[in-house]
Amino acid sequence: LFIGFFVGLNPGAYRNGLESLLPHKRRHLVLEIVDEMADTLQRWLVGQVVTIVAVGLSIALALIALGTPGALLLGLMAGVLNFIPYLGAFIGAVPIAIAASSQGSTMVAWVIAIYLFIQIIEGYVLTPLIQRRTVHIQPAHALGMQMLMGTLFGAIGIALAAPLQAVL
Repeated sequence: LFIGFFVGLNPGAYRNGLESLLPHKRRHLVLEIVDEMADTLQRWLVGQVVTIVAVGLSIALALIALGTPGALLLGLMAGVLNFIPYLGAFIGAVPIAIAASSQGSTMVAWVIAIYLFIQIIEGYVLTPLIQRRTVHIQPAHALGMQMLMGTLFGAIGIALAAPLQAVL
């Protein structure tokens, strides 16, 4: 996470450092590949931001319609947590359920049902379609890669499946 953060702050410096390590004969080819990978990851990240905004707004609007206290903040938090594949959705559900509990168990059931519906649409429809559009990964390939990486490496594999697949 920190390496990605620092490289993202000043990618040119790291690219120049890599360039100085490469033999002259291969420099152009390797840097062309690195530039293409960086472009792909940037498009993937834009797709993730679109998903975060869509999920955050959808959840916030649903919570506002249901009269849940703190709906905007909860929607924002759920959207941002959605960046973490699968696990983020579960983490985001906890404060939403707690906020809805002040209105009774029926409201908790409604909020969780709507939240799950939004998350299912995001995970199986929205994100794969956005990935296909931004990084040209077909939805079935994306889901298959997540299953494979999750089986091989657990939660970390699931989290890294989409950006790794985009780069590959």
